[in-house]
Amino acid sequence: MKELIIREVGGERCVVYGLDWAPLIGNKLDRQSLAHARNLKATHHVPAVEYSSSVGTAKLPSVKKTGKGRAVYSAGAIVALKHPTSAYLGVISIEEALVWVIATHNGSVIKGTDTLCSPEEADQLVASVRARYPQISDLEDTDVQSYLNERTQLKAVRYGVDAVPGPLKILIIAVLGLLIANFAWDQGKRLIQSYTRSHADTQQIDATQEWTAALDIWAESTLMDGPRGFADLFEAMMHLPLEVGNWSLKRVQCDNANQRNWTCRADYARGVIATNESFLSSLRPDWKWKTRWVDLDNAQVSWQVPGTRHPLSRKALPALTTFSLDYISRLQDVSKAYSLIEVKPPAAVTIPAPVINDGQGKVALELPQGIRLPNVMTFSIKGPLRSLAAFPLNDSTRISRLQFDVERNEARPDLRNSALFGEIKGDYYVQ
Repeated sequence: MKELIIREVGGERCVVYGLDWAPLIGNKLDRQSLAHARNLKATHHVPAVEYSSSVGTAKLPSVKKTGKGRAVYSAGAIVALKHPTSAYLGVISIEEALVWVIATHNGSVIKGTDTLCSPEEADQLVASVRARYPQISDLEDTDVQSYLNERTQLKAVRYGVDAVPGPLKILIIAVLGLLIANFAWDQGKRLIQSYTRSHADTQQIDATQEWTAALDIWAESTLMDGPRGFADLFEAMMHLPLEVGNWSLKRVQCDNANQRNWTCRADYARGVIATNESFLSSLRPDWKWKTRWVDLDNAQVSWQVPGTRHPLSRKALPALTTFSLDYISRLQDVSKAYSLIEVKPPAAVTIPAPVINDGQGKVALELPQGIRLPNVMTFSIKGPLRSLAAFPLNDSTRISRLQFDVERNEARPDLRNSALFGEIKGDYYVQ
């Protein structure tokens, strides 16, 4: 158990900071919560429920320190109850050089938070949480003295004979009765078979819930461009000057694997009377370029372009059959305007399998029947810049690269060739 702090809030009530939280899956969450708390030898716990699937555990000090009959509430559970949807992250100063980091997602405390630590440790923990939940919001309401109720109160963990569940006692009595009745073996087989079947069903339900949650997290962190995002990036590139202080533009390239902003760079070639000084003196202050001199005749500038991106919507993904009929047909209609249109066959996306603790160790869950992974189709398009500007895209498209080259020796531009020749790379996502 980690460090915790208990603060009095008046009226024989107190709030505790620093519980250990763990997500639970399946049904009978109250029994699972109690079993989990006993495994950790905890004195108190906040059970998982239907609307909050994480169990919180703690080893509280003796009754002499906490006060007999005093009600104890979890600060983390209070924050989770107040924010039943979306993800929130808060960093609250508790004492000098001691802060409390709390993060919740859809009404459950995120594992690893509700933690008391130093400011340096808090920075590392916050960075880890933001990497797992890119869309997480800052917690504005830090009041933990409200919502002191049944849902946020810590329950004592009981041990010994009194802690044995009633159904288990009934089962033991039934088995003894069957032994006395001289047909325990047959009935024992039936009980074992029944338990095996019900256990298998529970595992199937658990795997489905875990994989659904994993897919939701993956979709939330997978950013799409769609027509609007592509148009905004294209517009930003079009503002790039062809000449800067007698240096001529050769190539522009913007890349983005799966981030909010684009990383762009442009290559310029020195003219006859151009110098490094003429280049820098011609730059506008609002361009915010970083300049690198490649050699005597070449310079490269880099900058960031804000992206207009949105998380992938699993429900809005087109079916592969629909995509192949409708969208691919549109590409075929306009293919003459491009020198290359390449779309690779669909492949299932790669998502790390959810991992659970089955009591004997960590186990990676196999993909259950009834759940299908989305597919991704990588594409590459080449053609004149005027054709790329009109390239058709759907909302489930992510652009990974947009570039164009300036071919100043292009004497005869036509439908597929131009002095400005570009390339788009990216991915289509389908069901």
